Amino acid sequence: MSQEIRTPISGAALPLRILVADDNRVNHKVLSALLAPLGHELDFVSDGGRAVAAVEFGAFDLVLMDVNMPVMDGLAATRKIRSLSGPAASLPIIALTANAMVGDKEVYLDAGMNDYVSKPIRIDELLAAIARQRRDVPECASAPPVDQVRPSQDAPAPLVASEAPAASLDELLSVFNAKHQAA
Repeated sequence: MSQEIRTPISGAALPLRILVADDNRVNHKVLSALLAPLGHELDFVSDGGRAVAAVEFGAFDLVLMDVNMPVMDGLAATRKIRSLSGPAASLPIIALTANAMVGDKEVYLDAGMNDYVSKPIRIDELLAAIARQRRDVPECASAPPVDQVRPSQDAPAPLVASEAPAASLDELLSVFNAKHQAA
């Protein structure tokens, strides 16, 4: 991991340096396919303990935090990050989780997370959540709350794994990239 000094998200310009804390390698590939083409730099860790260590010693603009991970879950990792000293304690953290029951979002926000995106990840929802953490950027200041994000009628249809149930992840990602490059 790089040790360069970067300004937190409130003063950072795109692209962002994003820490992804997720124990699932498929999710790493999906997030890379969604965010790397936009110029974002992603660093990956596989558990909450490593996420805390990365935040302590790295310079990130944002954390995408899975909720269910081994060693230390995302809620415990977020609480630990919030207890750190200095700018790391206020680093924006967006929950990424398949847990989308009524009340789950409030649990994540109470733990210190700034926002929430449910899995499977929809690029429009993820980008809106990232934009909400960038209030310093005029075009992002009016991003709608996560529960009001709806795709425009002109937006390409989201990639759904059931469109090609026998396809490999790499094939699905190439279809996704082709759809979004054509848009």
